[in-house]
Amino acid sequence: MTMAWTFPVYLDLEGRRCLVIGSGWSAPEKVRGLLQAGAQVTVLAPEAAAEIEMLAANGAIRWERRDYRFGDLQGIFLAVATHEDRSRNEGPWREAIANGTLFNAVDDPPRCGFTYPAIHRQGDVAIAVSTNGKCPALGVKLRRQIERDVGPEYAALARMLGELRAEIAARVPDFGRRKELWSRLVDCGSLERVRNGDVEGARAELRALIEAA
Repeated sequence: MTMAWTFPVYLDLEGRRCLVIGSGWSAPEKVRGLLQAGAQVTVLAPEAAAEIEMLAANGAIRWERRDYRFGDLQGIFLAVATHEDRSRNEGPWREAIANGTLFNAVDDPPRCGFTYPAIHRQGDVAIAVSTNGKCPALGVKLRRQIERDVGPEYAALARMLGELRAEIAARVPDFGRRKELWSRLVDCGSLERVRNGDVEGARAELRALIEAA
């Protein structure tokens, strides 16, 4: 039987309760990523890395100095287990299934309801690469290739276009025409202008296309 593809999706974690279980090597990275997404983060671990201790001391996260107990996933939207001993993932994995909690156990694919892609970010532009759990290292290699092609000019252009979105929706109510306009906006020379430092020229080119529409 062929393995089903994983479903690529970006989650809005703003204000969501998320849990990091254990003090494995990846725990600080997982905590950091959840905080950057605006999640409310709790760490369950008798001991923790210095970065986690500092975040707890500053009030950025909640740290309970103990191991996981059944019931800890109650009300949790997303949980990540970082144990190096995979046998410790079984309990929270089963509770996650029962609760409908999104769950990931680091380097333990059978106990993952979702996987972490390799991500390249430039401002609001995020490109995620997945190998469907087959080889995360290959995903990292592909991300590095993307990093060479997608620089900060893409973040700047995305910010400019985002500022125009409401105006375009109001001025061009027809979806088909609006879709064509967006294609012209992203394919015009504004990206190259931004790359060369001509931000105002890029804005003028975008504005001219909107006016023409």
